[in-house]
Amino acid sequence: MQPDWWKYVVDIAQILSAMGTCGAVVVALWVALSPPRLHMSGNVGMRVVVGQGVEGKPEYVHISVTNNGEREFVISGLAWVTHRRSKLNAYQHGGVRDDNVHSDIIPHKLTFGATASFFLPVTGEGNWFEGIGTRGDVWLDAYSRRESLTKLRLYVYTSVGQILKIKPEDGFLDELWKHIAAAIAAKNLAPVGGPAAGLQELDLDVERRSDWPH
Repeated sequence: MQPDWWKYVVDIAQILSAMGTCGAVVVALWVALSPPRLHMSGNVGMRVVVGQGVEGKPEYVHISVTNNGEREFVISGLAWVTHRRSKLNAYQHGGVRDDNVHSDIIPHKLTFGATASFFLPVTGEGNWFEGIGTRGDVWLDAYSRRESLTKLRLYVYTSVGQILKIKPEDGFLDELWKHIAAAIAAKNLAPVGGPAAGLQELDLDVERRSDWPH
């Protein structure tokens, strides 16, 4: 004859088994009902536009975002972020539409396999780089040497809350640093110290939006 305490051990074991089964069911339902994560890829780099009807070789900063998954989403915003602990983001307007390129407009919906393209001119009128050093010194305050630019990321905000973080190409970072260094030299600032706490509010090409996620 088994002792009375053994019955309690068996009861507890059965209760724990039932709890485990219920937990497994809840997890399975959560996985089945949760929407799939977005599968995105992106790129930021320097591009030259050539072709019939294009005069000269106009150059642009090209931002591209591709939907590699089946779930549709909307690009709701773009932001330059100096480093992961940055509290202030520099929000980038969509690109331009001129005789050579046709940028998409934010917000922009991406279906499966679709790509959004944003062009920022760096030659002629509206040169994106020319504003460096004149917009509250935001880039000058954030970066004082070329190596620190490796922390720069372009954040792509989506309608479902998921964020794509794009590391720019070295060619873009080299060109960006060239203009930052020129602005530092023009202002007679010694390139010492590390990155600032973050980017400040920009005018012209970028703006700060407090209602967007950081």
